[in-house]
Amino acid sequence: MSMPLLAGPSDRRSLFTLGVLGVILIVACTAAISLARARHHGAPVTASAGRRRTLAGDTSACTASQLRVTLGPGLDDAHDAGGVVVFTNTGASPCDVDGYPTVTAFASGGSVLSAVPVLAGPLGGWRSPLALSATTLSPGDSAEVAIESPAHQPDGQACPTAAVLRVRPPGSPTFALLWATLTAPPSAAPVALPMCHGFAVHPFMPAGGTAR
Repeated sequence: MSMPLLAGPSDRRSLFTLGVLGVILIVACTAAISLARARHHGAPVTASAGRRRTLAGDTSACTASQLRVTLGPGLDDAHDAGGVVVFTNTGASPCDVDGYPTVTAFASGGSVLSAVPVLAGPLGGWRSPLALSATTLSPGDSAEVAIESPAHQPDGQACPTAAVLRVRPPGSPTFALLWATLTAPPSAAPVALPMCHGFAVHPFMPAGGTAR
């Protein structure tokens, strides 16, 4: 299990870290976490619905040991907030990423929410299921997925804010833990990741584009 943590103010990070990690340890002992419905983003898209998987030759799927998982830029608009999760091939040979990673958000207050796989939303994803294909990563190359949530509940109330993200590559028994610290270019303004009904993760795409 890798655990890249984004740097933050050191004077408050220790107490915050203990609280968040305590939440994660408790949650990790539960048998299952219920998935939220993505009413704001449309119906979830499963691995077998509306997808065309195109592998490049005989390239095998990337394993967790080949991938470094990091956070990319934050994304937001008037109604939604989210960000980009980047997967970099650190291995010695090409490999493919395809489908959806598993993303779970943890709030410092104890709330837990798993992202629902959705083809596209306001901030990213594939606009056409016919364009979906596996992404082949040569050594050093990256792919990305967009994650997003409505900024508020339907009644306008605030939602819990994610403190830590647990990201599991497809088919992997191991995961990465990331501080949910997002900044949006060009001003590097902070972007909070709400944990609202409709929290979604979109499919892999080549690095550099949030929507296809």
